[in-house]
Amino acid sequence: MKVLYDHQLFTGAAYGRVSPYFYELMRSFAHCSGITFALALLLSNNECLDEASAVDRLLGLHLRFRSFANSIQANQVASVLNRLHSISRLRTGQFDVFHPNYYHRYILPYVGKKPVVITFHDVRSSFPEVAGDAAVYFDSENDESIADTVERAVLSDSLRYELRQRGNGRLSLFSPAQTAQQTFDVYHPLI
Repeated sequence: MKVLYDHQLFTGAAYGRVSPYFYELMRSFAHCSGITFALALLLSNNECLDEASAVDRLLGLHLRFRSFANSIQANQVASVLNRLHSISRLRTGQFDVFHPNYYHRYILPYVGKKPVVITFHDVRSSFPEVAGDAAVYFDSENDESIADTVERAVLSDSLRYELRQRGNGRLSLFSPAQTAQQTFDVYHPLI
């Protein structure tokens, strides 16, 4: 099975977000028999890819892209070039599953009847699923709720200790290997 990832996440997002998730996913699949992937990316200033590229070459993971200076104009040019490159890859049809980093309507004319897997990234709805009882929560639209929750977490040594213990217990639920396997389980019935 060949999975094609698009450029969106790795263009103009220099740090954080969910780029580590996609990077770890591709890295896991690099050593998985029966699945290959391609990343439709020409230009990136994403730190996750930049820092990992030397190590990954040693592991056999070859992501081909060129770094560029971070500026609004450079990001706009990179975005256009990367989108054209993604469209070119989509047009060839040399993939079994397309997994864009975000939903964007640019893909619709090009995917045909191929399956598309879309990962939704909504911190407000997914954070409780990930953190469970290992976090304290607040209403992000209520200043008093934010202040009270942060104050409680900062001032209470016992609360911080308890949350740390719970958080360590939840780590095993979200390993890169497990995430890759769950994603593969989504891909597999599609082809």
